Amino acid sequence: MLLPFAHPVRLAEDLAVLDNLSNGRMMVGAGMGYVPSEFAAMGIPRGQRRQRMDETLEILRRAFTEEQFDFHGTHFELQRVRVRPRPVQPGGPPVWVAAMGEPGARRAARFDAHLLPQGDRRAVLDPWRAALADRGRDAADFRVGIARPFVVNDDPAAAAASSNGVALAKVAAGGPVPHESMRVYEGWLKELAPADRMKTQLIEGNQDGTLIPQDAFVGSAAACIAEALRMNDEYGITDIIVPGYTGAQPVEAVDANLVRLANEVLSALRVAG
Repeated sequence: MLLPFAHPVRLAEDLAVLDNLSNGRMMVGAGMGYVPSEFAAMGIPRGQRRQRMDETLEILRRAFTEEQFDFHGTHFELQRVRVRPRPVQPGGPPVWVAAMGEPGARRAARFDAHLLPQGDRRAVLDPWRAALADRGRDAADFRVGIARPFVVNDDPAAAAASSNGVALAKVAAGGPVPHESMRVYEGWLKELAPADRMKTQLIEGNQDGTLIPQDAFVGSAAACIAEALRMNDEYGITDIIVPGYTGAQPVEAVDANLVRLANEVLSALRVAG
């Protein structure tokens, strides 16, 4: 969710309801947003996004842990806030903060949130761990998740054609779009200035080989298992969000791939974990 676009009390109530409906099975992914046209459409100055993000995270935390509270911020002035129903999970649904730079990484650490890093590990993952250490926290107590398609395919030629996590960086640098599902990212990235740090860290990470991989991984079930374990060993990735559709697969192959992931990959990872 892009938190700067939401009213935090309304959001806290909706999340608490979902937490009850799911019997405590939900988590919250919190992003700040970056696309100028989206902020213009919502009537919110893009320059306010960091402060709105911080205030919303603070209000969510208090809404889930306090019976009633007041909040006095720059963008929100709240009195006698009481969120009902109370969440099922103690402390509320776990919050994951998405980050593409050091400020976002430090925000995740400051709010004791799990991390959704993207891009150059030096710009996101390493600063997050350092910020946790500064606060006396152990990174092993937190989870690190990333969205990455895994495609179970026994054809060596298909595996050789996978791009090892650099497609978004190539689009950021002005390269061709590898498949239509990334066309929207091409438009968003073009709205940003050439020197925008989000773009430059992607490009630099690609050049230096320090990008956290996010492109589709294509390979046999054994290769998918090995890659998931490698991501855990090398980057500390504990959770992989696997989109059902990569944009490069024929639609009819999506269901079959999900079945193979469930039966051949996830079952083995449970044993390995």
